[in-house]
Amino acid sequence: MQKFFIATLACLFAFLISSQAFAATVRIAILKFGTVNWEMDVVRRNGFDAAEGIKIELVELASGQSAKVALHAGSVDVIVSDLLWVSRSRTKGSDFVFAPYSASMGDLMVPPESNIGTVAELAGAKIGVAGGPLDKSWLIIRALSRKLADIDLANAAEPVFAAPPLLNQKAEQRELAAVLNYWPYSARLEAKGFKRLIGVRQALEQLGLTGAPPIVGYVFRDGWAKENKALIEGFLRSTGKARTLMLESDAEWDLLRPLMRANSEAIFINLRNRFRSGVPKEGPNSLQLNAEELYRVLSQSAGKELVGPQTSLSPGTIWRTN
Repeated sequence: MQKFFIATLACLFAFLISSQAFAATVRIAILKFGTVNWEMDVVRRNGFDAAEGIKIELVELASGQSAKVALHAGSVDVIVSDLLWVSRSRTKGSDFVFAPYSASMGDLMVPPESNIGTVAELAGAKIGVAGGPLDKSWLIIRALSRKLADIDLANAAEPVFAAPPLLNQKAEQRELAAVLNYWPYSARLEAKGFKRLIGVRQALEQLGLTGAPPIVGYVFRDGWAKENKALIEGFLRSTGKARTLMLESDAEWDLLRPLMRANSEAIFINLRNRFRSGVPKEGPNSLQLNAEELYRVLSQSAGKELVGPQTSLSPGTIWRTN
């Protein structure tokens, strides 16, 4: 009887431990070769999540759209997406919130030998575009072409939409006059001699933006975060520690090199430097103000295609811990 009682207690204890471990898990959606993998590797390898009493579980998905579907379905707790999507989603009734991850944005790149020097000179050219017709970077570049040259590159040029790796391949084969790609892919092209015609961040400045808010961040449900405040705060502290280490330690990047698929020293250094330059440095108050300015500028220049029907940032978009 005593042995049975002890065995029962042991089983109950094991159940409680496993339940606590499950409750302390944050499930984050990642893409196989995304830069978020780098940060997650630093977090877990250095035990930053364990130090916060949490466990980060990586859920690999095929695309950013798959991640959004998973967040809607509740099969993951956190995804990485952009500020504008969060604000638009809130206008439709969701309770998604945004915590900054990166201010890095893509670039419009041209081959080393290209004579194209302005956005206006892209009229009639074949332009590779990552992310599809409604990609935020493409809509921003289109808005700039309307402002500077009174043309819309969607009609004046020949956009070619494809996956980022394929676009880089086509650019290197000189099948495209220019390519608008996400920053890690632009960094790879730059290391191979391609020239930056204009960065999306620079395009925003020319459209009138004075601040530089992180446009990409960790996205999660406000209701879930309030019910699991220690969990989400532990997650954000652990990822913050990882970014600080990645800013300060070159040795940490040497450990990350296999994940980065950098087949040359120039690509490796470019990827490292671009990641570092995008690490958010704003406090919550300036982040809020700059995000509101970003939304105003884009609603005026890019319109409903990019920001939706609302002309201002939806209240509550930015997550605040207090």
